[in-house]
Amino acid sequence: MNPVSCLLGFSLLASASFAGTITVGPMGSGANFNSLSPAVASAVAGDTILISPGSYPEANVMVIDKPLTIIGSGSAVTELVLPGYTIWSPLTIEQSAPGEMTQLSGLSISLIGSGYPDAPSISIEDCLGPVHLQDIVGVPSSGPGRGVSLRAEASAMVLLESCDFFGSSNEGNCGTPAPNGVPAMEAVTSTLFLSRCTLSAGPVLDKCFVQPGFAALHLENATVHVGDSWLQGSLGKANLSGWTLGHPAVELTGISALSLFGATSLEGGGGGLVPAPFGDSYGGAAIELLPDQTITATPEVTFTAGKDWDGATTANPINDYGGTLTMASERWATLASGTQPVALGGSVTLTMGGEPGSLVMPYLAFGLGNAPLSVPGVDGVILIELIGAKALPIRTLDAMGADSMSFPVPPIPALVGASYPVQSLALHPGGAFSLSSMATITLL
Repeated sequence: MNPVSCLLGFSLLASASFAGTITVGPMGSGANFNSLSPAVASAVAGDTILISPGSYPEANVMVIDKPLTIIGSGSAVTELVLPGYTIWSPLTIEQSAPGEMTQLSGLSISLIGSGYPDAPSISIEDCLGPVHLQDIVGVPSSGPGRGVSLRAEASAMVLLESCDFFGSSNEGNCGTPAPNGVPAMEAVTSTLFLSRCTLSAGPVLDKCFVQPGFAALHLENATVHVGDSWLQGSLGKANLSGWTLGHPAVELTGISALSLFGATSLEGGGGGLVPAPFGDSYGGAAIELLPDQTITATPEVTFTAGKDWDGATTANPINDYGGTLTMASERWATLASGTQPVALGGSVTLTMGGEPGSLVMPYLAFGLGNAPLSVPGVDGVILIELIGAKALPIRTLDAMGADSMSFPVPPIPALVGASYPVQSLALHPGGAFSLSSMATITLL
C-alpha cells in the first residue's frame, strides 16, 4: 500500500482518538498555556499537548502520572528548563497501566543550578504501559558535572529514539569526598530499547579523593537493546590520593541481558588529564563481562578501550570475567527517520540498513504494542501494534546493506500531533529473519 494512503487512512483514526489537544506557547502567542506544568495538570488521559518553539522554565518538579502525548517542535528550537537544585528528579513519568502510552518528543532539556548528582534528571517508574521518548536532548548545565540523565525502574517497555543523555558528578572538596554521581542512563528491572542515542558518563571531578567512575549505561536485572548508538564511560582521574581507571561504557549487574546491533560503538573512558606529580591515569575497557550477564552483538558493533593519559592504549576492549558474549554472524535490520517533527505538506524519508541483499518489509502502524513481542527464530523484538499495521513497499538492500524510501505527507489538519511508529522485517539472503529498531514519524 502507498505510504500516503496509509497516512490518509490513519488521519481519521488520529482525529477520533485524541481526547483533546492543548497548546503551550510563549506569552502573546494565543496558546492555552505559557508553560508545560499547568498544561499537564489540566490534561486528561489521552490528551495531546503541542509545544511551540521557545524556552519554558519550570519552577517546580513535574510529575506525569497519566497517559499523555507531549510533542515539542524539535529539540533544536524547543527547550524545557527544569529545576536542578532538588534532591528529587525534576521530571517523573510514573504509574501507567498496561496499554497506556506516554510519549515525550521534540525537546531539549536543561537544568538550573548544579543540584545533587545522585538524582536522575528524568525518572520513569512503575510504568506497565509503553513510555516513548523521541528527540529528547539533554543539555549539560554550567554546574560541576551536572548532566541530564535518565533512570527507568520497574517499567515494562521504554523506547528511546534520537536521545542524548549525560552522566553527573560533583567536584566536592578536600574535606569531604564528592558523591559518586549517576550514569547517563540506568535500567533497573526494566526493558529498554535505544535507537540512535548518545550516552556519555560525566567526568570524575573530585579534587582530593579517589572516586570510582561510572558507566554511560548501567543495568540491574534489566534487559536493554541498543541500536545505532554511541556510549562512553567516564574519564579516569589522578589526584592527591591516587588514580582511577576510565570506566566501561556499559555496566551490568544482577541477571541482565544486553543486545547491541547496527552502528553501535562502546568506548571505555580515557585516562583524562593528569596533573603532575599525582601519577598516571589509564583508560578502561569498553565493557566487562561478569557471571550471569548475557551480551549479544552483531558484526558492525565496535568495542574500543579508552586511551591512557599519554595517548597509548593498554586496556583490553572487553574484559571477560565469566559472562556470555555471543557475536551474531549477520547484521540485523535497522531503520531510521528524521529526528525532527515533519510539517504537513513535507516529506518523510526512511533509511534502512542490515545484511546486504536482504529483502526489507517496512510496516507503518497506528501505535505501539502493549508489550515487546519475541518471535522464535527471528532476531529482534516486535514493538509496534500489529493490528491495523500497513505494509509499505518491499525494498532490497544494496551491497553496502542500505536503502531508503521517501514519501510526501498530505496537508490534512487531522494529522497534526499524530505519531506513527514504523518497524521493518528483513529476510536475509541466507534465510534468516531480523526485526529492525523502530522509527517514528511525528507530524506537526
